[in-house]
Amino acid sequence: MLAESAVCGLQEEGSPPAVQAAVPEAAEAAAAAAGPGASKAQPPAAQRSGPRKQQQPLSEEELAAEWESAIARFKDSEILSSKVVRCNQAGVNVRVGKLLGFVPYKLLDPARLPADARNIKQGHPQEGYKNLLGKQLKFKIAQINVPERRLVCSERAAMLDELAGRVKPGDVLEGRVTAIRDFGAFLEVKPQEDAEAYGPEVLLPLREISWDWIPNTAAALKLGDVLTAVVTNLQAPPKTKVYVSLKRLQEDPLRQTLDKVMPLDSAEAKSAPTSVPSGVEDILDELSKEEGVAQVTLGRQAVSAGTVSQDLELWLTKEEVPGGFNLVARAGRVVQEIHVSTQLDKEAMKQTVQRVLGRLA
Repeated sequence: MLAESAVCGLQEEGSPPAVQAAVPEAAEAAAAAAGPGASKAQPPAAQRSGPRKQQQPLSEEELAAEWESAIARFKDSEILSSKVVRCNQAGVNVRVGKLLGFVPYKLLDPARLPADARNIKQGHPQEGYKNLLGKQLKFKIAQINVPERRLVCSERAAMLDELAGRVKPGDVLEGRVTAIRDFGAFLEVKPQEDAEAYGPEVLLPLREISWDWIPNTAAALKLGDVLTAVVTNLQAPPKTKVYVSLKRLQEDPLRQTLDKVMPLDSAEAKSAPTSVPSGVEDILDELSKEEGVAQVTLGRQAVSAGTVSQDLELWLTKEEVPGGFNLVARAGRVVQEIHVSTQLDKEAMKQTVQRVLGRLA
């Protein structure tokens, strides 16, 4: 028995093609595409394009079975395939079993629309785009509202699944900023390098925008910015996500060699620092207590061009130093070199640093 409280928008043959979806993203897309009032009344017949066949109405049992099937497909994140059977000013209709699903233009592959209509939220032709009739679409059910008998489908969601199955961490994508949020930004990316239009949306987290500290996403990005980003992580269906990064296409300041951060002949590098970053004294004391460490002394100090870390960080440099190792402590823009005289090997020195950091945490 289908629960009447189930909200996952199913739509029967003859019910309004635009929807009042419960999922925020689907609701926004449907409302933006359909315009005011579109979810309350079906457009007049003169505004619809495509043949309309008379069909025997489904019995209550048949209709319940169709709903159950659609809900199962929604939960399984299944990619469906169907031809466009109608179109209007709001979007297109496709069949999901014996039900009629609705794909707002916002959730359609932008490449299917005229170039000047891809960013239009309202103002599509009343009769829709007749060239879409009969076109085969791959789509997913984006949201179902059983009591309202409404169903929203998304071709872009299917495109995102296909993208997530094709790319891997390290792949580079071209994208355009479509939404700015506190936690980051959404980018429309080209599904293939030679694609003429942007399609699926990927997520660029705030922390992946820049190595430098930025207060919020809007401080670094604006809507419409075209960016090149690298894939960092993938989340499989049903909640498919592709995460990308801008900063990982740039050299990580924490992985630069010490001489690159503060060259030996640089006037900015001080051989005798006048002040030490907060917390470095504690590091010196703890290192001196470690077995196998003969001596700990301060080396050069410099100010890097960008803010490397808001917190104090300690790491081993790649330099080979006779009789010991060089460490670097970084806090904000200040970089402090620390010489450690020891006969420990590199692995033992790494463990020493980890113990020191553990005690200071």
